[in-house]
Amino acid sequence: MKVKHLFFIGIVLVVLLVFFQDFIGRKSKDDYSADLKKARAKRDEFFKNDKKSPLKDKTGFVALNYYEPNEQFRIKATVEFLPKSAPFAIATTSGEAQNYEKFGYAVFMYQNIQRKLLLLKKTGDKSLFLPFADLTNNQTTYGGGRYLDVEMPRTDEVLIDFNLAFNPFCVYDDSFVCPIPPKENYLDFLVEAGEKVAPSPKRSNTKSPL
Repeated sequence: MKVKHLFFIGIVLVVLLVFFQDFIGRKSKDDYSADLKKARAKRDEFFKNDKKSPLKDKTGFVALNYYEPNEQFRIKATVEFLPKSAPFAIATTSGEAQNYEKFGYAVFMYQNIQRKLLLLKKTGDKSLFLPFADLTNNQTTYGGGRYLDVEMPRTDEVLIDFNLAFNPFCVYDDSFVCPIPPKENYLDFLVEAGEKVAPSPKRSNTKSPL
């Protein structure tokens, strides 16, 4: 009887453990979605009320257009660090180039294929710059690609969260000069996460780099 009793208690503990882990996982996802929505609300507030907003005409502006939060596009990548070299010139929407430092490559698996994205750095910046293009461009997202700010890695791992992808300011005002994603950062799949095309009728005429 004692053996059966202990066996039953063991089963109950396993079930409770599985339930608890599932609950924690769901709570974590819910917290992430809530935090993401708060961050987006702050960005919308900036666009609507801040003097530095790229919107010339804020009349009728309510919010930017986003994909729903998607955990699939929170990707842990390994960093392949690059030795410091000559400045790396990137084309911009004005036709002039801007210089960056090649910091390294973020390497990750997606759809069972290894991918690499070039991480860029400017002197004095506390985060890395990741401009990228994907198959949503000129469809549901801006034709000239989107940007990510990536936290400076403390180890050889970095989080690439495409839910945080945002449009360049030149989407909203053509007077802004915006870097165009380098060819290393063309992705051959749909990144259905982050900011979509602007609801504003005014968009940049920059063609898709794809």
